[in-house]
Formats: sequence, C-alpha cells, structure tokens
Amino acid sequence: MAGVAEGAVADGENRTRQKLVDGDGIVRVGEQNARYQARVGNQFRVTDRQKGVIETTFSYEDTTLECRGGELTGSVISGYMLPSMEPLPDAAKSQ
Repeated sequence: MAGVAEGAVADGENRTRQKLVDGDGIVRVGEQNARYQARVGNQFRVTDRQKGVIETTFSYEDTTLECRGGELTGSVISGYMLPSMEPLPDAAKSQ
C-alpha cells in the first residue's frame, strides 16, 4: 500500500494499524527502589479519498510499576485521544 508509514501494517484497502511503545525501561531510584513506566498505543489511520483526508485514531494503555524494597505496586490507565484529520497528500490523491 503506497504511503504506509514505517512500522504500519495495511489493515484493509484504505486503513493501516500500528502499535507504538514508549518508555524508559526499568529505572533505578536509590539503592532499593526501581520504577517502570511504559505506554503502549494502537494507532489506526483511514484514508478517505472522496473527502481528501486521513483520519487518525489512537488508544493507549499506560503502565506504571514501582518497587520499594520488597513491595511492588502498580497501576494501569487506559484512554484514547479524539480522532484527528489531516489533508491527503497531493501524491496520494491521484491513486
């Protein structure tokens, strides 16, 4: 599929999906403490040639784990961002 971003996978005729992972891994905080944070997101992009736009949606899950001595605590927060629209590049309009 023309115009697919690096790491994105074609998921239908005019749609791509991509899993995005962001985090610093395990970070040591002091002698007996450590922290882990990561965001795992799913991005979907749909091309609408009639309207001349690309619609992007994004949902995510933030995970935080903290170890203080022998005690492990954590939380997971899920969410999404409102859809965004961007103009279709001129090169993609003629396809």
